Amino acid sequence: YFEDIPKDHPAFAAFQRLGTKGFFDSYQALPNDPLRYSAVDPWARRVLKLAGADPSMLLPEEPGECLSVPDLKRMLSVLCEAMHIAQHDQEALASLIPDSPGAVSREVGCVLFDKLLQTKVD
Repeated sequence: YFEDIPKDHPAFAAFQRLGTKGFFDSYQALPNDPLRYSAVDPWARRVLKLAGADPSMLLPEEPGECLSVPDLKRMLSVLCEAMHIAQHDQEALASLIPDSPGAVSREVGCVLFDKLLQTKVD
Protein backbone atom coordinates (compact mmCIF):
# COMPACT_ATOMS: atom_id res chain seq x y z
CA TYR A 1 0.00 0.00 0.00
CA PHE A 2 2.59 2.59 1.03
CA GLU A 3 5.52 3.55 -1.17
CA ASP A 4 7.75 4.92 1.58
CA ILE A 5 7.65 2.34 4.37
CA PRO A 6 9.45 -1.01 4.03
CA LYS A 7 7.85 -4.27 5.13
CA ASP A 8 10.40 -4.63 7.94
CA HIS A 9 9.53 -1.22 9.46
CA PRO A 10 8.25 -1.65 13.05
CA ALA A 11 5.04 0.25 12.29
CA PHE A 12 4.42 -1.33 8.86
CA ALA A 13 1.42 -3.39 10.01
CA ALA A 14 -0.17 -0.45 11.85
CA PHE A 15 0.11 1.77 8.77
CA GLN A 16 -1.32 -0.98 6.57
CA ARG A 17 -4.29 -1.63 8.87
CA LEU A 18 -5.18 2.05 9.09
CA GLY A 19 -4.66 2.42 5.35
CA THR A 20 -7.24 -0.27 4.67
CA LYS A 21 -9.69 1.63 6.90
CA GLY A 22 -9.35 4.87 4.93
CA PHE A 23 -7.08 6.82 7.27
CA PHE A 24 -4.81 8.00 4.45
CA ASP A 25 -5.48 9.74 1.17
CA SER A 26 -2.18 8.89 -0.54
CA TYR A 27 0.41 6.14 -0.82
CA GLN A 28 2.85 8.08 1.37
CA ALA A 29 2.98 7.02 5.03
CA LEU A 30 5.50 9.75 5.96
CA PRO A 31 6.27 8.02 9.29
CA ASN A 32 8.91 10.52 10.39
CA ASP A 33 6.87 13.63 9.62
CA PRO A 34 5.20 15.46 12.50
CA LEU A 35 1.63 14.47 13.29
CA ARG A 36 -0.51 17.43 12.29
CA TYR A 37 -3.84 18.32 13.84
CA SER A 38 -5.33 18.44 10.34
CA ALA A 39 -4.58 14.70 10.04
CA VAL A 40 -5.33 13.55 13.58
CA ASP A 41 -8.77 15.13 13.83
CA PRO A 42 -10.19 12.99 10.97
CA TRP A 43 -8.32 9.97 12.37
CA ALA A 44 -9.95 10.49 15.77
CA ARG A 45 -13.40 10.85 14.24
CA ARG A 46 -12.87 7.70 12.15
CA VAL A 47 -11.82 5.75 15.27
CA LEU A 48 -14.93 6.95 17.09
CA LYS A 49 -17.14 5.93 14.18
CA LEU A 50 -15.50 2.50 13.81
CA ALA A 51 -15.85 1.96 17.57
CA GLY A 52 -19.54 2.86 17.51
CA ALA A 53 -19.06 6.14 19.41
CA ASP A 54 -20.26 9.58 18.33
CA PRO A 55 -17.85 10.90 15.66
CA SER A 56 -19.38 14.38 15.87
CA MET A 57 -18.39 14.89 19.51
CA LEU A 58 -16.31 17.90 20.39
CA LEU A 59 -12.64 16.96 20.37
CA PRO A 60 -10.01 19.09 22.08
CA GLU A 61 -8.72 21.77 19.74
CA GLU A 62 -4.98 21.94 19.75
CA PRO A 63 -3.22 25.30 19.64
CA GLY A 64 -0.49 24.38 17.18
CA GLU A 65 -0.26 22.90 13.72
CA CYS A 66 1.69 19.87 15.00
CA LEU A 67 0.69 17.82 18.02
CA SER A 68 2.98 17.71 21.03
CA VAL A 69 3.07 14.88 23.56
CA PRO A 70 0.63 16.65 25.93
CA ASP A 71 -1.71 17.41 23.00
CA LEU A 72 -1.86 13.78 21.93
CA LYS A 73 -2.27 12.52 25.50
CA ARG A 74 -5.18 14.93 26.01
CA MET A 75 -6.85 13.74 22.79
CA LEU A 76 -6.27 10.09 23.77
CA SER A 77 -7.95 10.70 27.12
CA VAL A 78 -11.04 12.18 25.44
CA LEU A 79 -11.22 9.30 22.94
CA CYS A 80 -10.83 6.64 25.63
CA GLU A 81 -13.59 8.22 27.72
CA ALA A 82 -15.93 8.40 24.71
CA MET A 83 -15.16 4.77 23.85
CA HIS A 84 -15.52 3.56 27.49
CA ILE A 85 -12.01 2.11 27.55
CA ALA A 86 -10.89 0.72 30.91
CA GLN A 87 -8.32 2.71 32.90
CA HIS A 88 -5.61 0.04 32.67
CA ASP A 89 -6.03 -0.04 28.88
CA GLN A 90 -5.88 3.76 28.77
CA GLU A 91 -2.59 3.64 30.64
CA ALA A 92 -1.21 1.01 28.26
CA LEU A 93 -2.19 3.17 25.28
CA ALA A 94 -0.67 6.30 26.84
CA SER A 95 2.60 4.42 27.33
CA LEU A 96 2.92 4.22 23.52
CA ILE A 97 3.44 8.00 23.42
CA PRO A 98 7.11 8.77 24.11
CA ASP A 99 7.92 11.59 26.51
CA SER A 100 9.99 13.62 24.08
CA PRO A 101 10.08 17.31 23.28
CA GLY A 102 8.68 18.65 20.07
CA ALA A 103 6.04 17.27 17.78
CA VAL A 104 4.84 13.68 17.83
CA SER A 105 5.65 11.70 14.67
CA ARG A 106 3.05 10.23 12.31
CA GLU A 107 4.50 6.83 13.20
CA VAL A 108 3.66 7.31 16.89
CA GLY A 109 0.18 8.54 16.00
CA CYS A 110 -0.44 5.66 13.62
CA VAL A 111 0.67 3.01 16.12
CA LEU A 112 -1.45 4.65 18.83
CA PHE A 113 -4.62 4.86 16.72
CA ASP A 114 -4.10 1.30 15.46
CA LYS A 115 -3.84 0.01 19.05
CA LEU A 116 -6.81 2.14 20.06
CA LEU A 117 -8.93 0.39 17.44
CA GLN A 118 -7.76 -2.99 18.71
CA THR A 119 -8.54 -2.21 22.36
CA LYS A 120 -11.61 -3.85 23.79
CA VAL A 121 -14.15 -1.55 25.34
CA ASP A 122 -15.92 -2.15 28.65
